[in-house]
Amino acid sequence: MNRLEVWKLKEHVCTACGEELEEDAFRLYHRNGDEEDDDPENVDLVCPDCYDGIDKTARGETEDVLVEIEEEMPDAPRERKTLEYLRRSSE
Repeated sequence: MNRLEVWKLKEHVCTACGEELEEDAFRLYHRNGDEEDDDPENVDLVCPDCYDGIDKTARGETEDVLVEIEEEMPDAPRERKTLEYLRRSSE
């Protein structure tokens, strides 16, 4: 899946803050850290500001947080889980 396909699939909106995004002004966030894994469930569309706010800790620590969130809110939409991750990483 290429960048433009992700932009269209995610409806041109930042997963974290809801900002409407231009097709040349967004970043892709790969939840599992593998930038080659463009599975739609692994990729979030984020604005540059939200991307800069994502915790840049080791992916192992990031994965631990994502697992905790998945256990705490298994039925929540993926976007809600991403928001929770961003909230926790900014603390």
